Amino acid sequence: MVENIGKEPENILPDAQPPAAPEPVIEEDTGSVQDVDAGPALSDSTEEQPPEEEREPFFEQPHETDNAGDLKERIKRRIQHNLLYKISAIILAALLWTYVTASQNPLTEATYTIPIEQRNLSSELALMEQNHQVQIRVQGNSTVIGDLTTKDFAAYIDCTGVLAGEATLQVKVDLPPGVQLVSQSPESIDVTIENVVSEVFSVELKIIGQPAEGFSLMDAMLTPSQITVYGPAERMKQVSAVAVSADVTDAVNSYNQNLSLEVLDASGVNISQWFTIVPNTCNVVIPISASMPEKEVAVSAVVNGQPAAGFQVSQVVVEPSTVRILGDMDTLRSLYYVETQPIDVSGLRESITRTVDLVAENGVTLSTASVTVAIKIDAVSTASVSKHLLHVENLKDTLSAAVPDLTVEITVSGPAALIQDLDPTMVIPYVECSEITEPGTYTLPVRVSLPSNLSAVSCAPDTVSVQISAKSGNEPSTENGAAGDGEAVNGADVKVGSE
Repeated sequence: MVENIGKEPENILPDAQPPAAPEPVIEEDTGSVQDVDAGPALSDSTEEQPPEEEREPFFEQPHETDNAGDLKERIKRRIQHNLLYKISAIILAALLWTYVTASQNPLTEATYTIPIEQRNLSSELALMEQNHQVQIRVQGNSTVIGDLTTKDFAAYIDCTGVLAGEATLQVKVDLPPGVQLVSQSPESIDVTIENVVSEVFSVELKIIGQPAEGFSLMDAMLTPSQITVYGPAERMKQVSAVAVSADVTDAVNSYNQNLSLEVLDASGVNISQWFTIVPNTCNVVIPISASMPEKEVAVSAVVNGQPAAGFQVSQVVVEPSTVRILGDMDTLRSLYYVETQPIDVSGLRESITRTVDLVAENGVTLSTASVTVAIKIDAVSTASVSKHLLHVENLKDTLSAAVPDLTVEITVSGPAALIQDLDPTMVIPYVECSEITEPGTYTLPVRVSLPSNLSAVSCAPDTVSVQISAKSGNEPSTENGAAGDGEAVNGADVKVGSE
C-alpha cells in the first residue's frame, strides 16, 4: 500500500509550504514504485500512480506568489475535474425528479363546454346570435385539472373594429395557470351584427292569483309607467309588450314591490336576453281593501313554563305588535287582542326569538298569519330596600287613617340590569283602603308599588294596624306623620344581592 501518495498536507496556513516528497525509486526489473520510507514495493497488479508532485491535491493552498491568472486556472481545473461524472449526476437527478413527479401527479386531460362572450363591441351595435358555446380539451397535472370547473375558463370573440353585417371571428380562450389547451371546437364562429335601435313602451301589469277572501284589489300604480328598450333592429320587430307580473295570491295587505321588467313577444315568451331595458325595474303598488268590517287589535304572546332556576323572563317583544282582523261586527266588538301559539321557555337560560302563528278565533280573518316574538331571559338578582314611611291608597274622602311610623324592609327581585339600576324612590310600600267604609281599627297587608319587571319577594312587617276614623272639618286623611294618599315617599336604603 502506498500511504503518502495523494495525502493532503496537514499544515493549511498560507505561508506554510508542503513538505518535499521523497524521491521514488523505480526498480527496472519489476516496474514497481517504492517510496524510500514506505516499506515493500507495490506489486505489478497495482495501478501505476503518477508521481505525487504531478498530482494536484483536492484543495490547493494559495501561495504568496499566486496571481489572479493562476487562481482562475486552478478554479477552472477544479470545475473540469470529473466533469463527465458531474453532468451525469445532474441528468440522473433530473430524470429521477421527473419520474417521481409524473408517477405521483401525472398529466391528465379533460373536456369542458363553455359559453362564448363578446368583448369590445360598440354600444351602437348588437349581435343577432347568442348562446354560442365552444368545447375545449385541456391538459395539466391531475391535481390542477381535478379542481377546475367551467367558471375557471373564459371564451370570447373580440369585436374591436367590427362593423354591421356578417363576420367570422376567432374564438379565444383564457386558461388558468398550469393548464395547456390541447384542442377547441369551433376555432371561429360566424356572426351577424346589426345596428342598435330604441323604442319606448308602456309597462303592462299582469296580476297572478286573487287576494284572500273578503278582500278586493283597487287600481294599481306603476312607476315608471313607460320605459325604453334598446336592441337589434330585426329583433325589435318581435317585441309585443313590456310587462311586470305581481302575485297577490291570498294577500290581505296592499301590494308594494319593485319588479323586474320583461320583454315579451306575441306568444308571451320572454325575449329580454336580446335587449337592454332602461330602467330595468318598475315599482308596483296595488291597494287591497277589505270588503267586510275590520278592526286593529293587539297581539298577546303566550309564554308557557319557567326558565332555569335563577333566571326569569324579563321582557317579551312582539313584531308586529298589532294586526287587523276582519269579521262580522258583533264578533269584532268583543275582541281586543289575538294570541299567539304557546311558546315554551322551560329550562331556558338565554334569550330566544321565534316566529309563531296567530290563533284566529270566532271565524275572524287575520291580516297577518304569524308574528315574531323575542323573549328576553335574564339572571335573577335581588335587592333589599328600607323605607321609613307608609301611606294609604284609595281611602274614602270622608275617612282619615292613622298609620304607624315604622320602617319596612322590602326584598325585590328581577333582572340583574334592572336591580343594579333600581331607584329606591320607585319602591313604595302602602296599604290598600278601598274596601274600608267605616271607622275602626284594621289590620291590613302591606303592599309594594314597583317598576315593571320587578316583583316583591318579601316585606317585613307584612301587615300593619291602621286606625280609621271619620273626618271632622278639614282634618287630613292620615296621622302620626305618615304620608297622605298617593304621596311619594323619599329616603330609602338599598342593598343589592343576587339569588
